[in-house]
Amino acid sequence: MDISDSGSGNVPHQKNSPRIKREVLVILIFTLLMTLPFSGRPFDMDDIIFLKLAEARQEEPLLLELRDFNFFGFYNESFIDTHPPLLSLYLALMMKLGGSSEVWLHLSFVIFPVMAALSLYFIARRYTSNAIFTALIFAGTPGVAVMSHTLMSDLPGLAFWLAAIAFYIYGLENRSPALMAISGLLLSLGIFTSYQVLGALPLLFAYTLLRRRISLQTLLPLFLPLCFFIFFAIWHLAATSSLPGLEHVNYVQKEPFALKAIFARIVSLISTVGGATVFPLVLLPVRGVRKKDLFAFTSLFLPTLAFTSVRNLMGLSGIFEYVL
Repeated sequence: MDISDSGSGNVPHQKNSPRIKREVLVILIFTLLMTLPFSGRPFDMDDIIFLKLAEARQEEPLLLELRDFNFFGFYNESFIDTHPPLLSLYLALMMKLGGSSEVWLHLSFVIFPVMAALSLYFIARRYTSNAIFTALIFAGTPGVAVMSHTLMSDLPGLAFWLAAIAFYIYGLENRSPALMAISGLLLSLGIFTSYQVLGALPLLFAYTLLRRRISLQTLLPLFLPLCFFIFFAIWHLAATSSLPGLEHVNYVQKEPFALKAIFARIVSLISTVGGATVFPLVLLPVRGVRKKDLFAFTSLFLPTLAFTSVRNLMGLSGIFEYVL
């Protein structure tokens, strides 16, 4: 069963229609135009961590920490990897195949923004007849465009997240074991690329409940990736005395459960939804504002604005200002 096979609601679709092929081609060209010109961008930010781990994992694929690691001028006798291992292993493979130049490694990551944009397109086709605009706006959003030019796990994790959701939705609607199996595989790859992809499991479970399609076929793609992560977490705990991702390495300090970092990421998500880093008021609907919408907006935006303003007035800087 082709993933472009069916539609939903009042949005008709035809299998392998010329329109789908044209729109996929447009999205592909647009995404490449947003990425290929920047393939020579120097490595920066957390790219260095992934590069160092990739170099080390060429010799020791199961490595979980770097010894005597200097990051942004901060010395770490033992730097435990706070990311899943899959992306740095992929980098290690790319370095083996083509070296470690900026152009080659950035080109090897072009697949992820392309995958993300096309996945969102097929998800959007379930709910709108203008899915191409959803995909193009997504690919051109500043956050997506900028992160498409790095070696960090943000875009790869998002790409696996969206692809897994797309295959799951179409697999559920078409009762296709093949599409469900592909979704489970993508979820597993995503979780071992970015731990945030674990959040897709309860999301898809809730979707399955709402569609009243609970069965072994619909639950296995969610259950097996979770089992894989649990086995990995047990191994990680045995090897490093810590669970994966539950301690945030802040240069030379460890913050148990990373509460400050978690809050910072929540703030950044609120601030970037809908291009809000440029114009925060886009979070507020322009037409048909309901009281509960206004309450949700003010309860999220105003405390964020007040918090960052006070920190700026006090001359403080840190992760909050970095993400905002």
